[in-house]
Amino acid sequence: MHAVTALIHADRQSGVLPTVPPTRNDGGEATPPESDADIVPERLGNYRLVTVLGQGGMGIVYLGERADGLFDQRVAVKLIRRQLGTRGAAAFDAERRLLARMEHPNIARLIDGGVAADGRPWLAIEHVAGVAIDAAGLGRPLAQRVGLFLQAARATRFAHGQLVAHGDIKPANILVTGDDQAKLLDFGVARLIGAAGPEAVRSYTPGFASPERVAGAPPSVLDDVFALGRTLAAIVGDSADIELTAMVACATASEARRYASVELLIKDLENWLERRPVVAMGGGSAYRARKFVQRHRFGVIASLLAIVGLIGAGIVAETNRRQAERARTVEALRFADAHRTAHYLMFTLLDRLEHRPGTLRLRTQVAAVAQRYLDRLAASPGATRDVRLDVAKGYLQATVTAGMSNSPNLGDVNLAMHDLASAQAMLARLRQEEPHWQALADPVGRAASLECQNQLYGAHDARQAVETGRHGVATVDSILDDPAARRIANWSTRICIGDALVWLNRSDRAIRIHPAKAAARSAVFHELDAAVVE
Repeated sequence: MHAVTALIHADRQSGVLPTVPPTRNDGGEATPPESDADIVPERLGNYRLVTVLGQGGMGIVYLGERADGLFDQRVAVKLIRRQLGTRGAAAFDAERRLLARMEHPNIARLIDGGVAADGRPWLAIEHVAGVAIDAAGLGRPLAQRVGLFLQAARATRFAHGQLVAHGDIKPANILVTGDDQAKLLDFGVARLIGAAGPEAVRSYTPGFASPERVAGAPPSVLDDVFALGRTLAAIVGDSADIELTAMVACATASEARRYASVELLIKDLENWLERRPVVAMGGGSAYRARKFVQRHRFGVIASLLAIVGLIGAGIVAETNRRQAERARTVEALRFADAHRTAHYLMFTLLDRLEHRPGTLRLRTQVAAVAQRYLDRLAASPGATRDVRLDVAKGYLQATVTAGMSNSPNLGDVNLAMHDLASAQAMLARLRQEEPHWQALADPVGRAASLECQNQLYGAHDARQAVETGRHGVATVDSILDDPAARRIANWSTRICIGDALVWLNRSDRAIRIHPAKAAARSAVFHELDAAVVE
């Protein structure tokens, strides 16, 4: 059957405007309609038509050159096919209006438009000298191919932000230029989201249209997600990458299981490039542990994996506890990973390594990694009060590990002071929010004790040590109502005050305390109360 007859037949039988030229039903090659292909207008508007660049089911695209002499310019001129009539003209007009909304570096922009002498509408669009994205990716590393695809996906996300669904995403409609810039083309069947036009509601490209689109639904966000998934599959080819395969499957799944937006597909691809967990994998603790190792395969993580798989065990335990939170966003997962890892490194691993000989270098590396995680957690605006309190405790532990304790440490006093200041600042903010939160008492008391010790043994300023210690005791007392709890929280701070009083030759008021003297604690506290108040 002749191609024009096939087009008319398809129009009558199904209401579909094809986005590819019709083919013969006798097994022959596609035949362009002679009435359009052979009759090339010499000029449309200010542009002289040079040659045919390509053609689809709705129109023919010509290379056009500016002909009014004002300046040199090449454009792609799209002219509707004669036989499509008013329904095709309406779709063509819709494309022109929607293209006018698109201003994005990865979308071919609208330049001009008008009506030919025979009444057919035409568009002048940015001329993109490039090749289809699947061909452009041949021979490239997988990450580069994904990078090209991300440009097109972000352009689609922009279009959705303008309430425009493209409706015909496929490799042929994404061209890559010589400087590796991807351009999304052909909004010929695009529609405003939620306002599909009846004149071309079933226009689609077989193989790239979603099942609901084939069934008669208009272009939509989920339809574009499906088409992007099929396009991604064409770009990565026969790659054996499991995560990319999972992303393609998620993008092309049923509506209920498909990515709910292009943004979620983009985030998964960005996670893949950064070696972070991919949501489409639905992986558990072992998967997250593997991704964690991939991001830090050198240095600390390699050493940690050698220590009886402690990090793997910690991640498994923590992720099992958080299975109910799998539906969180990627950002929430990143935050949870940072919190979990910092807590494990600072409170579990360093304590174990402290009693192992020959681990100083490894402890230094672990402390550096834990420091970075603590800084990220402290800067997070969405951290709960419990997380921030945990971060403050982590800074206090880092203070002791770095160099502010009588036990073996890394000898980095400057880092210790930085961590102590960070802990005090976070505790101060928490006290402002909840002055009587009893969980603050112990870390506030520990921070006061560490600062008192630094002023006494580091700066040799006994008077300042006494003042700092007394202020710390008063702060703890303002948080707690129970006298016994106050004494426990202020125990180490009071010892530091007693040592400082000895330095000031006030032995009559100073009492040295040893933990073994448990029976005398009540009397000791009574004497220290008098020394602190004085």
